Amino acid sequence: MRTWAPPIANIGVSGGCVEEAWFGWPCDKTLEDLRDQFSRESDPAKQVEIGVALQKRAYEVVPYVNYGQWFQPTAYRTSLKGVLISPVPFFWNIEK
Repeated sequence: MRTWAPPIANIGVSGGCVEEAWFGWPCDKTLEDLRDQFSRESDPAKQVEIGVALQKRAYEVVPYVNYGQWFQPTAYRTSLKGVLISPVPFFWNIEK
């Protein structure tokens, strides 16, 4: 979770009640405390630990349900080199 959607920017894992989240979102102090710890931690290894704890807590309280996913088919011509595989298109690093 933390690699593509950092917990501090992912509104889906917010537990801030009405004051700090979308209407109808849950009030969960533990979830908010973990998000705060994650944002204040500068050590990447400790951020991973906090991120794991945050994800476990999110699975316990289920702040939202993902109703679907999609996969965008992507094609590149064979003459292109250095195409970066990612969920969003990057146009640097490409050579012809």
